[in-house]
Amino acid sequence: AEARRLGLGEWNETDGCYEVGEEDENRLLDSLEATLSGGNCLVEYHSSALFPERWFRCVAVVTCDNEVLHKRLTERGYPPHKVESQVECEIMQAPLEEATTSYPS
Repeated sequence: AEARRLGLGEWNETDGCYEVGEEDENRLLDSLEATLSGGNCLVEYHSSALFPERWFRCVAVVTCDNEVLHKRLTERGYPPHKVESQVECEIMQAPLEEATTSYPS
């Protein structure tokens, strides 16, 4: 069966906030638990540390060339501080380190 794609970045787009508060994260996790317990889901999100390890069999980190990322985010109209923050995270390989730390097995 085909996996169900859950683009969670879209979940938070409506509030226009750069940071997600703890209350919003808890609400997101509560709303996802039943969906993910059925399995066969592909979850796209900017952070892997948010989710319990038991929810996933596999975690993949997608990387991007810094110049390509900068151009893409700028063209999408992201504020300069968010563009710089995302590029810096990419340079420092923060998502990869987070995934490796959160899902060691």
